[in-house]
Amino acid sequence: MKRLGKCLLLGLLLALFVITTAPVATAQGPVAQTTYVVYPPYGQPTVTVQKPVARLDTLEGKTICGVGNSFHFEETFPVIAGLLAKKYPTAKFIGPDVFNKIGGGTTDGILAALPAAAKENKCDAFIVGNGC
Repeated sequence: MKRLGKCLLLGLLLALFVITTAPVATAQGPVAQTTYVVYPPYGQPTVTVQKPVARLDTLEGKTICGVGNSFHFEETFPVIAGLLAKKYPTAKFIGPDVFNKIGGGTTDGILAALPAAAKENKCDAFIVGNGC
């Protein structure tokens, strides 16, 4: 019974993607074959995948910026920065106290103002939100 159910499901899935009707003969002659294309319910990709930039080989001497309005980010960023500073003593940290105020402090405002603020502060890397 399970095998029959799987076969029926597979057949249904195949039928969802391309449904073809056979040619039909009429008094005027045969009618051309018609193909209907059914698109999957999850849709087509809407985002162009971009190749990510190369990772930094080290954080030594880099400026690491923190931005995030997630739960307790203002409290966790100093802890993360402190731990990283022990390992990379020449790294500079600019925290959410700077970046969370740009663009009016709203998520949309921060995202819009972030590229310019990143250039202005010479950010080499970001710690972006971390939630709890």
